[in-house]
Amino acid sequence: MKPRAAQDPGAEADAEPSASTPVYLLYGDDYRVKEAARRLVDALCPPDQQVFGLEEIDSSHDTADQAVAALRRVLMAVATASFLGGRKVVWYRAGGFFESPKVLRSAAVTPWVEKLTEHLRQGLPEGHQLIVTGTGIDRRSAFFKACNDKGDVVAYTLPEKSWEMERYAGVLVRRALDPAGLRMRPEALTAFVDAVGPDARTIQSEVEKLVLYVTGRKEITVEDVRAITSPAREVEGWDLADRVGARDAPGALAVLRRLLQQKVEPILMVGGLESRFRELSIFRDALDRGWVRFNGREAAWTGDPEIAAALAGLGEWNPSRMHPFRAGKLVEQARGFSAAELARASAAITRTREQMAGGFSAADLLIEMLVLRIARKRPGGR
Repeated sequence: MKPRAAQDPGAEADAEPSASTPVYLLYGDDYRVKEAARRLVDALCPPDQQVFGLEEIDSSHDTADQAVAALRRVLMAVATASFLGGRKVVWYRAGGFFESPKVLRSAAVTPWVEKLTEHLRQGLPEGHQLIVTGTGIDRRSAFFKACNDKGDVVAYTLPEKSWEMERYAGVLVRRALDPAGLRMRPEALTAFVDAVGPDARTIQSEVEKLVLYVTGRKEITVEDVRAITSPAREVEGWDLADRVGARDAPGALAVLRRLLQQKVEPILMVGGLESRFRELSIFRDALDRGWVRFNGREAAWTGDPEIAAALAGLGEWNPSRMHPFRAGKLVEQARGFSAAELARASAAITRTREQMAGGFSAADLLIEMLVLRIARKRPGGR
């Protein structure tokens, strides 16, 4: 059985309760793992049966002795019938144990992991089910393979690409807002994700603050986000490029100042802006020629072979090779600039880079002036 990835929380397939599945392994993002495990526990063993039908085993595993004690309890629990002889669910909250080589590979612990692995291979007693939760695991390990062979494995992993991370965090925010009947404006959602990042627990706590802050209203604005949300992650260079590309001067300055606090070199930020505005110039040209259009949140390219050949000639800068979601974002940003504005912005970026390379002392002032110059909206609109 292939492990299932649950990266998109809006469409995640949580481990489906099944009487024929004796083992569940849920690992990855701690908050979402615990949420999924609790739903699974309640489905397999309803709350009114948990007094006698559920056994929870938790250990910090800080030492080999603690790990051995927890593993012995798990082995005993899965081998012992429930108090009234019915179904029995054992929830082993392993935390970071299965990705901690120092404890996991100690001479005292290894035999007990092997015993549990062999127990799973041989099969649990009828009516017994084991749920193992943790932050990570070595997928090459015998224990992982035994869980995968005998049961259901779900990985609640974080996306790696920036556009996937943004979509992932956005879904988590909307899910957290649903119980309160609130919605967040698109620009507010962008500002929120920029500040908070993709951590599910942090998103939940920051959304709870916003719900209290906007009591009596049904919509959260970008002003609400900036007033009450606490920045919880380090920003990246692409955050600055996104805010400048969106012509959000206040947001861009906020990101810039956080990057400077993080000791990111201004010349590196200029390089990121240089790449972004080269991309926007390509997309602006494609828009003007009718080669691309904005289809919802994605970019849709014409299928003309001659146009495809012209784009292919751009090599690594070929925009049609980008993921449609990211390309859609760049199309949307390019629509906010005229070709002349993009040319002026690119020239300003080049001048700033040359000034920095020439030893201009106030590099932070140069990058701030550059951001203000190219991110401000033109009079009368975008």
